[in-house]
Amino acid sequence: MIPFASQRANGQDLAVHLMNEQDNDLVELIDLRGSVSNDISGAFAEWDFQRKAYTNCDKFLYSLSINGDPKQAPLTHEQYMEYLGDVERTFGLENQGRAVVRHIKNGREHYHAVYSRIDAENKRAIPISFDKMKLMRLTRDFAQRHDIELPKGYSNREDRAQSSQLSLYDKVQEQATGISKQERSDFVTDCWRHRDSPTSFVAELKEGGYVLASGRRPYVLVDRFGHINSLARLINDPAVRIKHVREFLGEAYPEDSLPDAEDIKKRLKEGDVPSRSEAQEHRRERKAKRAALKVSQDQRRKRLQVEEKQLRANQLRQRESVIAIHREKMRNLRAQYADEKARAYQTKLSSGSGLKALLARASGYQAVMKAIRRYKDRRSLKQFLEEKARLHQALKDQQTRDNQIHNVQLLELRRKERALNGIEKREEKSLETSLSQQRIYRMRKGLEHMPALELALTPPGRKVNVRRARHRHMHSEKVYKPRDEAASLADYFNEQANPRTKQTESDSPSFEKSDRSKGRKR
Repeated sequence: MIPFASQRANGQDLAVHLMNEQDNDLVELIDLRGSVSNDISGAFAEWDFQRKAYTNCDKFLYSLSINGDPKQAPLTHEQYMEYLGDVERTFGLENQGRAVVRHIKNGREHYHAVYSRIDAENKRAIPISFDKMKLMRLTRDFAQRHDIELPKGYSNREDRAQSSQLSLYDKVQEQATGISKQERSDFVTDCWRHRDSPTSFVAELKEGGYVLASGRRPYVLVDRFGHINSLARLINDPAVRIKHVREFLGEAYPEDSLPDAEDIKKRLKEGDVPSRSEAQEHRRERKAKRAALKVSQDQRRKRLQVEEKQLRANQLRQRESVIAIHREKMRNLRAQYADEKARAYQTKLSSGSGLKALLARASGYQAVMKAIRRYKDRRSLKQFLEEKARLHQALKDQQTRDNQIHNVQLLELRRKERALNGIEKREEKSLETSLSQQRIYRMRKGLEHMPALELALTPPGRKVNVRRARHRHMHSEKVYKPRDEAASLADYFNEQANPRTKQTESDSPSFEKSDRSKGRKR
């Protein structure tokens, strides 16, 4: 097994890389904790917000990838999670946010784990120091427990020196051409060891697909596919330095006389025109693969559209439910007020006839009761209006809260859509890269190294003299008359020195006609 870890920032770019389905046969989100969002992009955005709010930390993520050895038995899911538990206990990441993604690429299974270094409770970033040494030690212990044979680099320093990690530029070159850095270095080193003269050395490099040029540093090699490498660094000999390369190539190929590397790269790109059949095949293949990619992207986007449709339907139901509850409360309030008014009216009718009513009028009791009833009616109406206003205000407050929640939900949906757009762009770029790789592999046609270059690096020739070309077609005698090269050059320079030299009438009938016309004018 081979673990590789780094502290890094730019979580959205990492999320796009982890969820890229074009470069991987399988992408599966195993675990996500420590975030409200249910996707990696949202989780990384939350952890980035915590970083900005609580700390001055830049590299707030700790990214770890674990690759199993294909020559041995594959690791189980339990073993991967056990290894991640060891990593968390070693670096103090037990309670931190974590995202675990499982990839299968070209039949090779590997896991990615990304931890948040931000401790939001204590408002600090968890320090991770000497992580490579600690990671190597716990990897040895894990391998010993499970009888796993580790690759070179885990036993002694010499093996570690031989198994250094490739740079990103070297990885890009290897993916684009199918030629590893070691193969490039072996070829150039073999040419250097068997060199006879600077001319033969440069010719042998050109035969292997390299052109000697000058770039940001002197004496660089531009390969057939436009990648630039330092000549001294490709020579796998610790005793060889750039001064030795200068001493060997300096007289025959001075630095000032070498072509510019970027210019060669541009000319290679312009001259790399495939044949018609190759172009048609490339277009058909590109169209088929883009159609397949579009189908998978549409299915994934359809899931997001279904989620948006369901969300909007739930929001609409929630709004309708709030309005329905409010209407029911208003209906009950009006019914209660109407019942109170009806009871008051019945009381008034019952006390308006008979001897009792006569005595009430005579004693003034009826006037007092009317005043009391009017006071009760006004108080009942006031309570009704206050309760009605309170219900309307409660409805407005509830609708405001719901709108805020709904807007946040829609913003989260828009964030998912932006993340999906980024993933689709990365997948399209990966598709174009893979098509370019396949085209380069076809250009190699099974060669161990890249094809030889046929790039003419001579200075460009003179421009075509349009006047001479016109007169060459007009004067048939000059065209078909055999002349030696020296006489032609002499005539050319005489003509350039005396551009107004008159031609005789025997040269061409056209001039004879022009002279006659001039004579008639005079």
